[in-house]
Amino acid sequence: MERHDAPPDAIITGEGVALELPAATALSRMGGGLLDYGLLFFGWLFVMIQTPFDLLITNDALGAVYFVAWSAIFFWLVPALVTAGMRGSSPGRALTKTRVVTIDGGTVTMSQAFIRATVGVFEIWLTFGVLASVSAFVSKRGQRFGDMAAGTYAVRWPRYTSWEPNVSMPPELLEWANLAQSRPLPTGLSLNVADFLKSRARLTPQARQVQARALATACERYVSPPAPRGTDPEAFIEAVTIIRYTVERRRYERTNTRRSRFNERISAMPYGLSEPATTSEPANL
Repeated sequence: MERHDAPPDAIITGEGVALELPAATALSRMGGGLLDYGLLFFGWLFVMIQTPFDLLITNDALGAVYFVAWSAIFFWLVPALVTAGMRGSSPGRALTKTRVVTIDGGTVTMSQAFIRATVGVFEIWLTFGVLASVSAFVSKRGQRFGDMAAGTYAVRWPRYTSWEPNVSMPPELLEWANLAQSRPLPTGLSLNVADFLKSRARLTPQARQVQARALATACERYVSPPAPRGTDPEAFIEAVTIIRYTVERRRYERTNTRRSRFNERISAMPYGLSEPATTSEPANL
């Protein structure tokens, strides 16, 4: 097989296929970081200003515990929980349209978020962001040391990631699709598939074939059983897209149905009681 050098912003899948998910620029990362860490700092400063200083001055141990505890909450715990809870996003990253993902394009886990936050205490807070900024400018993917330790990096994220697929199930794969089981695709791979299906008409035939083969190879591990031998890569991508869209749509409909039933139960009167009847009889004067 012919070997091609992957670009710096490429994601290497388990099959050795390089998929492009552009890394966020160092300036965009710094802009989002200034907003996020600025909010954290002013929140911490507000809490410290509200501190009863008379009490802390008379008890040095209590003052030290108070300072360390609130510093750990604002500078370590909150950044980790926000990154994990918002699936790699944050207020600053949402504004700069960036998001933190894993090296293979997946969603950041809780442990990775805490690793980033732990290293961030040293490279951001203790060096006033100098160490993180230098690392972001020097590294190929704009990674700071926390990203390197956690196996993550920041990518440029589209404003809208929901997409209605304008494709149909290839007839030759309909029987296979009815039996196939699939797992969710990684975020980076899903974005590459969506981008390919939306822009493939503008590609040259050779580029379209190469990209379709690469994406089909990357999608194979998330579908079982394998597609019939000799399946066209582009048809396989369309089939996988329809399968995943159908699964997610059914899951969404089931969630809405359960939510509606739950709302009906909690709004109904208990034990068969009915709403008290109201009359509009005039009051006797």
